Amino acid sequence: MKINQIPDIYIEQYLLGELPENLRNQMDELIAQNTELSDRINIIRESNEEILTSYSAESMVRQIMAKTTSADEAHREKIKKEKSPGIINGFPVSLKNIIEKISSVSGRRYTLSIASAAAIILLVIFMIPGIRNIDNVKTPGEYDVRIKGLDSKLLLYRMKGKEVEELKNANTARSGDIIQVGYIAAGNFRHGVILSIDGRGAVTLHLPEVNTSNEKLILNKRVLLKKSYELDDSPSFERFIMILSADPIDTADVMEKAKKLANSRENAVNGLIETGKDSIELSITLKKIE
Repeated sequence: MKINQIPDIYIEQYLLGELPENLRNQMDELIAQNTELSDRINIIRESNEEILTSYSAESMVRQIMAKTTSADEAHREKIKKEKSPGIINGFPVSLKNIIEKISSVSGRRYTLSIASAAAIILLVIFMIPGIRNIDNVKTPGEYDVRIKGLDSKLLLYRMKGKEVEELKNANTARSGDIIQVGYIAAGNFRHGVILSIDGRGAVTLHLPEVNTSNEKLILNKRVLLKKSYELDDSPSFERFIMILSADPIDTADVMEKAKKLANSRENAVNGLIETGKDSIELSITLKKIE
């Protein structure tokens, strides 16, 4: 490997610990022998740190959560309204029948609204001994409101100036874009792996942080990873893949399968890692442009 022929992508992979062992050993030898290469690596390292400091994961997380909180609150309110019974529906069937009969009596002096009828029944309940403890009557505080109805989803966000935008499949991206990765895990999918494959066939692990561990996920919440990710100058595409499973996942095995997938461009873009029948696979592919 000649000094003047080492592309920046090799140095980036060297800094990320993604080079194959034989190439990494060669790089270590060249760095020890050549101060010019050592200086070049330091410049790239400092540039990466400067970019990630300017667009830190913490900063992106704050903006993303601020943007999505209103949507989540609206979802909670919708579920709460759907789940909480109305005035009449909270009563036993026998009492509902009484209310409906009272409310149906019409005349100039005796017409009652539904709410008025309900008020009368409540008064009766608390005046007659033995009626106070009725299982079907619940107070508002007794309703357990949780965020339900969420689907499992791979999340990608990008800093665009001072704004944050959510990225969808087939959106365009450029070298240098800062990407924040996240997920929503629903149902029984308590375990997960998130990785990406780029146009050069390089595979990067995003979750868990090391391929020797198994990540237990937070369920039914929007979760953003601790580190943001800068797209390099690899051409054509960057595909992010999330594997979810009810059972623990062998991360190292998933990474090996992903690397085999990355050997073919067609498979890297459209193929499945296939980790088992009890798992699901979600992906977002970004189209790289100049």
